Amino acid sequence: MIKLKKCELALFFIILSNFVLSGCLAFGRKKVNSMRINECKEKADGICKSLKTAKNKKDIKEKATDINISDGNHNPLFPEKGNEDIKKFNFSLEKGPTVLNTKGRGLFANLMVKNNEIWATYQISPSSQGAGRGSLTGLKSLYYKKFDRDLKQQQTESYAIDVTSTEYFNWGDLKNLENSIGDLGDHKLVIIDDYIYMVAILAGNEYAGLFKFDLEFNSIDYVTNVGLGDHMIERKLDMGFTDDGNSLYIQFFHQGEEDNNPATWKAGVYQFSTDLEELKYNTVDPSPAIDGVESDDGIFSTGTSLVFVPAGQMGVESDRLQSFTPNKDNGNPNRIGIHTFGIDVNNDLQLIEDSRKDIIEVDLDTYFPTGSAFNEKHQLWVVGHTMENCEGEHGGVPEAFIESDECDPDTVLYELGPSYISIMDADFNLVQRIQVNGGEDAFRVMVKTLEDDIYVVYDEMDKDGEVETSDAKIEHYKIMSK
Repeated sequence: MIKLKKCELALFFIILSNFVLSGCLAFGRKKVNSMRINECKEKADGICKSLKTAKNKKDIKEKATDINISDGNHNPLFPEKGNEDIKKFNFSLEKGPTVLNTKGRGLFANLMVKNNEIWATYQISPSSQGAGRGSLTGLKSLYYKKFDRDLKQQQTESYAIDVTSTEYFNWGDLKNLENSIGDLGDHKLVIIDDYIYMVAILAGNEYAGLFKFDLEFNSIDYVTNVGLGDHMIERKLDMGFTDDGNSLYIQFFHQGEEDNNPATWKAGVYQFSTDLEELKYNTVDPSPAIDGVESDDGIFSTGTSLVFVPAGQMGVESDRLQSFTPNKDNGNPNRIGIHTFGIDVNNDLQLIEDSRKDIIEVDLDTYFPTGSAFNEKHQLWVVGHTMENCEGEHGGVPEAFIESDECDPDTVLYELGPSYISIMDADFNLVQRIQVNGGEDAFRVMVKTLEDDIYVVYDEMDKDGEVETSDAKIEHYKIMSK
C-alpha cells in the first residue's frame, strides 16, 4: 500500500474539493496503474516541498491553484493537458456529437472546407446486411452534407457516389464486374478551387484509383493505376492524402519485399498534378538504418495522415509534407505510439533529416492518426487518434491480453476504442487532449481547423464490422486564447 504524507493528504483533498484531478485517480473502465500512482506520489512530494512556506489551509489552496494540473472528466491513463502551454488556450465543445447518417450504419467520415462551408462525407453500410466482416465489403455508397461554420446544416444528406450506378464508373469488383456488387473502399478527399479529388481503394484492383469531380460530384476524370500494382509490397489501406493548391500528394504503406521485417517498412509517397498525372514518387524511411543496422522504432505503418505545411508556417523554413503514423508495427510487444516526420517537397520527396519525432505515447497503445491538420491562426497541430481498450488488444493478439473485467479477448471490438484529438504547439508539445464522442468509443478520427474553429468527424465501426449500430458523427470546438 502506498502511504501519503500529511501534506500530500491535505493537497489531495484540496484538489479534489475543487474538482482538479491530477491523473492519480482512475475513473470508469480503467483500473489504477500502480506505476502511475507512484509517479503521482513523487509529484506530490515535489509539490509539498514547494508548499513549505504555506501557513494554513487557505494558503496551501492558493498555492495549489497555481500548479498546472489537468482538470475535469479525463482518462487517467491519457492526461488531458500538457504543461508549458496549458495557460495559453481554452477549448470548448460548441456543438455535437451530431449524427450524420440518416439510415444504416455510418462509417469512414471525411471533412473538407470550401470558403466558409464545412463538407462532411461518410459512407453508409445498409443495416439489412447485418453485422460481420462481410457487411463492410459491399454497397457502401458515399454521402455528404454541408454545414456553416456553426454547424448549422446547409444541405441535406445527398449522394456523392452511388456505388450501384455504372454511369461513369463500375464500382464492382474489377476482376469480376458481371457478378459483383458495387462498393467503395478506404478513401480520402480534398477540395482545390472548384474541384474535388478522391483517392480510393477499388474492389479487385491492386492499384488505387484517383478521381476528379466538380463540386456536385459529377465525374470529370479518373485513373485507376495509382501506386504499385502489388498489394503485398504496397498496401493502400488508410492512406494519407493532401494538397498544396497545385499538386496532390498520396501516401501509402510500403511494406516492401521483406514483409516480415517491420524495420524496413517505409512510406510510399506520390505527387500528382491536378490533371491526375504522376509527377514524382519516393519511398521514405522515417528512421534510416545507422551503420547498416535497422531499427523497429520509428517505422511506417498503416493508418496514417499527410499534411502540407508551407514555408513560414509551424516553424518550418521550406515547404514540406508532415506525415503521421504509428511508430511501431501492429502487435509489437513494446508500447506503440504515434510519431511524425517531414518530407521535402522541393527535394524529390526526400526525408527531412532529423525531423522524426515521437509525439504521443501513453500507458496503452495508440494508433490510427488518420486525421491531422494545423491551425494557421494559433499555430497549433490537431491530431486525431485512437487508444486500445486494454493491454494487448491492439493488433488482435489474444494471448497478449492482460486479464481484466473490462476487456475480454472473446468479445472486444477491435480498433474501436477511446478516441481523441491531441492539440499541440508547433514543436508538438501537448497543449490539450480531448476525448471525442462524449467519452464513448469511436474510430477513424478526422479533423479540419481554421481560425478559431476545430471540426472533427469519426465513426463507431469496429475492424470486423460486428457492431449493429454505428453512426458517423461531427463535432465543433472553439479555440479561445487566454
